[in-house]
Amino acid sequence: MDEFALIEALQARFTRDPSDLAPWIDLGDDAAVLRGDPRPSVLSVDASVEGVHFERTFAPPEDLGYRALMAAASDLGAMAAEPEAALLALTIAPGTDDAWLLAMADGYAQAAAASGLRVVGGNVSRGAQVSLTTTVTGRVPSGASPLTRAGARVGDDVYVSGRVGLAALGLAVIRSGSPPRSAAAQEAQAHWRRPRARIALGAALRPYVSSAVDLSDGLLQDAAHVARASGVGFELVLTALPTAPGFHAACEALELPGDATALHGGEDYELLFTAPPAHRGAIASLGADVTRIGCVWSAPDVMVVCRDGKPRALGEHAGFRHRW
Repeated sequence: MDEFALIEALQARFTRDPSDLAPWIDLGDDAAVLRGDPRPSVLSVDASVEGVHFERTFAPPEDLGYRALMAAASDLGAMAAEPEAALLALTIAPGTDDAWLLAMADGYAQAAAASGLRVVGGNVSRGAQVSLTTTVTGRVPSGASPLTRAGARVGDDVYVSGRVGLAALGLAVIRSGSPPRSAAAQEAQAHWRRPRARIALGAALRPYVSSAVDLSDGLLQDAAHVARASGVGFELVLTALPTAPGFHAACEALELPGDATALHGGEDYELLFTAPPAHRGAIASLGADVTRIGCVWSAPDVMVVCRDGKPRALGEHAGFRHRW
């Protein structure tokens, strides 16, 4: 059983009578939404575990703390929620240096300030590896609805923010043990170490967007999450994907397939979203760093129009998923 099979099994066991908890949406989105008067609450939790999500040699402790908080905050951006609070459950491995821990906490606090979250509590324990488990809360503005994965409609445009594949390239640069050899490699390494949660963008897009997800598992896999939740399919154009200048050369230098890295690389924490074509002008007027990369169609597949102009199913399951 892998991560997503387990999630489906847990959903079946944890789904409650709607009259009991009365959630706004079902289990399975980027965050839980609970009804509130007049502003619904948005809650999400994310874990960053040593040996799974990071090694201490990957980055200074400030950066590891920073990215742990931002990974959790990214879910609030995907739901277009206004950030409120964060709680940190910190597990400390034996022999962990006090100075390392405090530097990590400094980076965590920097990310909280940058994303508009206030750290209000948590828990400290010990274990075999260092782990940071973050719970974040936010609010949906009065009279508004959260963005979800389930609203994409046939004919909608598909967009992505920022540049895709950067985090995967950055991690490869870090794992190589060599300094970045190009501007693209340097940008990618910085992106992995200090990602940004797209909170302001999510809020700005709220009036125009039909569905949204943050890119944590990889573009194709996260697109499949939205398609499945919405009961539709996607057609994405490979040559439309926004990548950093020099991205493919930097991938080649590390023996990475550039197109596959852009399609499947996880932890970019950008937003993938859909919107009716009637909103193209409004979205463009925001001046945001977003790119239209495809459309929503009725076939229940995520297809990619490749460089030869032919649509292919390139395997949504190649993105990141935990296995045990």
